Amino acid sequence: MVIRVRRELRGKLHSDQTVLFVVRSPDAERLAAGMAAARAAVYEMDGPSYVSEPIPIPDGRLVMVDFGDVPPQLRLELPEVVSAALTSAGIEDASIEPAPRMGERFAALNRFMPVTRAWLRGLDPPGRPRVLARPPESLISAGRQWLRDEYQDGDELLTLAISAEIPLIWDQFTPIVGALLGSRAPLPHPTPVLTTDFRTRAASAEFGTLFGFGVLLTAGGANWSTADLAPRMLRQRDLIRANTEHLAWAAIGIDPLDRDLLIPQTQATEIADPATAAWYRLFSPEQLDALGGPPPGAVELPGGRVESTVGEPGASA
Repeated sequence: MVIRVRRELRGKLHSDQTVLFVVRSPDAERLAAGMAAARAAVYEMDGPSYVSEPIPIPDGRLVMVDFGDVPPQLRLELPEVVSAALTSAGIEDASIEPAPRMGERFAALNRFMPVTRAWLRGLDPPGRPRVLARPPESLISAGRQWLRDEYQDGDELLTLAISAEIPLIWDQFTPIVGALLGSRAPLPHPTPVLTTDFRTRAASAEFGTLFGFGVLLTAGGANWSTADLAPRMLRQRDLIRANTEHLAWAAIGIDPLDRDLLIPQTQATEIADPATAAWYRLFSPEQLDALGGPPPGAVELPGGRVESTVGEPGASA
């Protein structure tokens, strides 16, 4: 049993100022302690400006290092520094390798236009903080349900940690996404999860949007019209209605200016404004006050919440 270092990592260390690497080991019990020690040891190298907390991924941990002004020759010491920390923690079998970066196939997602987006904003916890490190568990569950409903045979389920692709399976969804969301606590760390075949369609849930309080649900496909989005918009509305007790507000719409499936053109402050056009809205009391009352055609839901639907889903962008 040995600790192996992939040759490609040394190339990255020589050429890149910011490096993402993965440590994999079957010794899961010792790996957490070993990686905590490795992070501290990397910080003690001559000058890295940032070393992320080790992020749990399937079979290992992911770490990002910003070396700042550290010269390439010193950056090449990282594998030995990490190996020594792992050995001291009692780990005898591990690999240290570059993280799998987002590839060119992600460019295909930008052809999946237009898209439908649903913004779900969770309730304020006690103390009404301005930001959350992670959204409420009910919103994580809602986002997971959205992805399960959109998942099809042949799809890949994956999340993005910084710029690294992390494959997921459903049984590991909650712990891994939770770890990513908490990796920059107390600040939010928006974390996208995708189900896609990279050819015909994609759906995503970005957890930790809206300053950590929300989740953004998106769907689009190759050569889809706005009418093709209608069934997804209806499913988004059904999911919102099923979670009204956990939501401050929600909105669904199609933005014709969107050019990136993972990055919405509409900003959080815009969509939070009840005057911003949307096909569907679930209003918060504060939004209703800003409007001077429910808009024409609004409907009261059980529990006293108010929603509004404008026209048919996908009728216009």
